[in-house]
Amino acid sequence: MVERVGEGNLKDFLSYCQKYGGEHDDSYLPGDDFTIDDDHPSFLLYDEDLRVCGAASLMLEEQYRRAGKGRFMIFHSIQSESAGYRSLLEAVLAEATGVVSNVYLFVPPGPKIQRVLEGLGFEIERYSFVMKRKMTNIQVPVQEGVDFVTFDEREDGELYCHIVNSAFKKIAGHIDIKPDRVSTMIEKYNIPAEGIQLLYFEGTPVGLFFSEITEDGMLEIGPIAVLPEYQGRGLGRALLRRAVQLSQRLGLDSVLSVNAENEKALSLYLKEGFTRVGTRICYGMDLDP
Repeated sequence: MVERVGEGNLKDFLSYCQKYGGEHDDSYLPGDDFTIDDDHPSFLLYDEDLRVCGAASLMLEEQYRRAGKGRFMIFHSIQSESAGYRSLLEAVLAEATGVVSNVYLFVPPGPKIQRVLEGLGFEIERYSFVMKRKMTNIQVPVQEGVDFVTFDEREDGELYCHIVNSAFKKIAGHIDIKPDRVSTMIEKYNIPAEGIQLLYFEGTPVGLFFSEITEDGMLEIGPIAVLPEYQGRGLGRALLRRAVQLSQRLGLDSVLSVNAENEKALSLYLKEGFTRVGTRICYGMDLDP
C-alpha cells in the first residue's frame, strides 16, 4: 500500500529517509526542515502488516519545472522484489506527468538497484565521480590580475547565477538557478566564513567557488565556475586551490564531484591531489506527454 506523506505520517517518512536514504544518494535527502507541499510530492510504502518499507520524494521546485526535469530526493524500498518500487514510482509519476518531461536519480553501482531501475524503464544518462583530497598544505601563488572577493548575498546573487549558468550551460544535468535558489542554499547549508568566493580577473568578476561543511566533517567544494570566455587561463585551478586552502585553514579534508565526461575538470582534480573514492550513476526516465 502506498500513502501520500502528510502530517500524520511525516515522522515515519523522515525516520525512513534518515535510516535508508544514504544507501543511494543523500545529496538532497529530506530532513527536519522538509516541507509538505506540491513542490515535493512524497509517498510511503507499507507492507501487509502496515510497516513502512519504502519511500519516494521528488523535487518539482520552480527551477526543475523550468528545466522539465524532476529529481528524486529519495527512491528506496527494503522489499526484495521490485513491486514496491513500481508502486512508489506509479504514485510519483501521477504527480510528475504533465509537469516535467523527465525524472532522474543518482545511485551507486550495484546489480540489485540497477536491475530494479532498468526493469522499471529507467536508463543510464551519465556517470559522476566523487573525488577526495586529504588535508595537506597547498600554496596559492599570486597570479597577476587575479583577486578574490568574499561573496555578498545582497549584492552578488545575480552575478553568482550568471557565472554558474554560463559556465555549465553545456554540462549534462545542469539546471539554471536564480538568486532565490542561492539564498535557499545559504540558509540551508553549513557554509564557513569565506566559503563562497568570487574571482576577479583584471577587475572583472569571471569565476567563483561554493563550499560547505558536510555532516561528516569535510569541506565539499562545488560548483567551481569560470565564464566560458575566460576559461583556459588557469583560473579554474586558482579557484580550486583557493578552496582547498580554505579547507586547510579549517582542518578538513576536501570532497567534490564531477561528471565523468568532463575530462578537463577530472584531469585538473587528479593533478591537484584529489583521488576517486566513489562513482554515482544517473538514471533517468522520459515521461509521456
